[in-house]
Amino acid sequence: MTWATMEFDDWSRVVEEFKITALPTTLIFVHGVEVERILGARTEEELRRDLAGYL
Repeated sequence: MTWATMEFDDWSRVVEEFKITALPTTLIFVHGVEVERILGARTEEELRRDLAGYL
């Protein structure tokens, strides 16, 4: 699993390209294809559960 962050200067391009509508937003890609989108804050337990199928 790889995590990425972005520079503020890239924000508008990324928002437009990936249709980001909420913060935080976690996009999950498998082989370059978006397969899931997690919107909003999560507890550690919730995030572990949401990501378990991809680990």
